[in-house]
Amino acid sequence: MVLFRPENHTFNTLIKHLNSVIMTTDIRKANWKLYFGFPALIFLSCFLITLSPAFKVNQPVVSFAIAFDLIITAPLVYLFFIRKTAISKTTIFRMMVIGIVATGFIIGADSPVTAILKFWLAPIVETIVIFLAVMKFRQFRKEAKNNRGENTDFLICTRLILGKVFGSQKVANIMASEIAVVYYAFAKRQRTISNEQFTSYKNTAIIIMLYTFMFLLSVETGIVHLLVAMKSDLWAWVLTALSLYTCLQLFAHIRAIKIRVTTLNATGIDLRMGLASDAFIEYENITSIDRFTKDLEGNNIKIALLDGLEEHNIRIQLKKEVEVTKMFGIKKRSNVVLMYIDEPELFLEKVKNKGR
Repeated sequence: MVLFRPENHTFNTLIKHLNSVIMTTDIRKANWKLYFGFPALIFLSCFLITLSPAFKVNQPVVSFAIAFDLIITAPLVYLFFIRKTAISKTTIFRMMVIGIVATGFIIGADSPVTAILKFWLAPIVETIVIFLAVMKFRQFRKEAKNNRGENTDFLICTRLILGKVFGSQKVANIMASEIAVVYYAFAKRQRTISNEQFTSYKNTAIIIMLYTFMFLLSVETGIVHLLVAMKSDLWAWVLTALSLYTCLQLFAHIRAIKIRVTTLNATGIDLRMGLASDAFIEYENITSIDRFTKDLEGNNIKIALLDGLEEHNIRIQLKKEVEVTKMFGIKKRSNVVLMYIDEPELFLEKVKNKGR
């Protein structure tokens, strides 16, 4: 399957083309009742077998047969029904994972079959899924780089690739957000800003504010840990781990703010604000764009992490609602978008020139 063509010169063209492959009409109109109905029937049959007296008499042999049906037969039936559709064949691994989990519940956690699945088969399936995701992501980045001559946005690429691998965009968005935390916190270096890119942190206190939150959270974590440890060491460490991970998320967001900047391309605006918000607005969809710093009531979306605390100085009014992706892939729609740009006058001038 060819995902990219030589004539696609912009990142957004690449994204739209990949999106059209991932979310085709066939997928949106797919008969999911049929595709999951027959595997579900196999699951139900296996469960009913475990309730019969014959299962208790021949439990070791029947347990292996049930595991085979849940992990092999059901996914193959699912693959048979989707083979001529646009649904990714790699979603069969999602069905296998469901089968592994269902096997543990149906035949019991103490069964030798469950132990084999837990320590041998499950890690193999997980490794295959991760390998497929990595390979597809590398292929996407390589082809996108060849067509455009530069790297593309990591978070958006990851969402799309994981969506194709797992067959669920909601799950993919959550996983992509977690992967991005590690990527931007440790792996990605700050890049140079081009003339078509605009930052949103140099003239505000957003970076200082986020570092302050991290400091306060760290201090509070230590105090809470000592207090909770008096009652339960387990819960004390659980709360500490959650707090430290929140600090890591804030740190990754701070770094991403400096890396994922707003970009003007040939067809529209890539709006970026760290890991908190991103969207794409076509020039032809813009009704008006102007300086605006007042609070605005009603249906509007701010490209920010903390809407009430972060400033805005640009208002974009649209003909049609645009979809903004927030943290963990949460989607919001509005025809009014608020954002902050360090050089608002230059930004407005360039947007108006490109929109003519």
